[in-house]
Amino acid sequence: RSPAEEERSLGWLDVSDVADISGDRQTLLLDVESIGGGSLYSVFLRGMDGSPPVRLGEGLACALSPDGSWALAIHFGPPHRLLLLPTGARQPTSLPRGPIEKYLNAGWTPDGKSVVFIGSETGRAWRTYIQDLAGGLPRAITPEEVVGTLVSPAGHFLAAVSKQHHLLAVPIGGGAPQLIGELYPDEYVSQWTSDGGSLYVGRQGTSMSVSRIGRETGIREPWRTFTVADPAGVQVHRVVLTPDGESYAYSYCCVLDDLYLVEGLR
Repeated sequence: RSPAEEERSLGWLDVSDVADISGDRQTLLLDVESIGGGSLYSVFLRGMDGSPPVRLGEGLACALSPDGSWALAIHFGPPHRLLLLPTGARQPTSLPRGPIEKYLNAGWTPDGKSVVFIGSETGRAWRTYIQDLAGGLPRAITPEEVVGTLVSPAGHFLAAVSKQHHLLAVPIGGGAPQLIGELYPDEYVSQWTSDGGSLYVGRQGTSMSVSRIGRETGIREPWRTFTVADPAGVQVHRVVLTPDGESYAYSYCCVLDDLYLVEGLR
């Protein structure tokens, strides 16, 4: 949805999940799984106007670059690798893995010159790394079991979550993480606000309740709830937002069962 528009369905094939929304509010990045996406999933772009999707390549969709020219994706290999899929007439490229064995999710720095990703080395727990696109290997920026892929608009902080559900602001340039507050076990970080002063966090369920948490104060304020027209069997599991909160897209699944009653059994 964009400002002053009605919600509309933009899913594709049998199992699609929204990964990102472009800064100009015109394009969605979709991850398509199941039969439609293939055994290693597929990455699609789709216009918010409902125009036909465009397949960019194989992999798990993660994020669009700030200028919209690249889609960041994870290819499950083997081996696991981080891919840059062009949205225009260029060639895909893989980033050097260094010691990384597996990838979980990825995002961009605001200047588009580096990526951050959740990865793990052999025998080690998940943590977040940063990697310069101009060259070089990944560098860890969080302790193990502290993960996140959203960098603040000014590029100073990474929003990360610990195993204990602590929401942290981790300085990109180094330094001690700042404790912002506590998250519920079923909450995740969706986006920074435009000024970098707060974070949108969403709580999954039959609807998606989104709150804003102040980075300096830790104060939580209810912001918006996303609910589908017919909530029977629904689980809303992800919402992506533009930093101003004016445009959004969310994904949900619907699982319905048939109940049968058998009588007269002997």
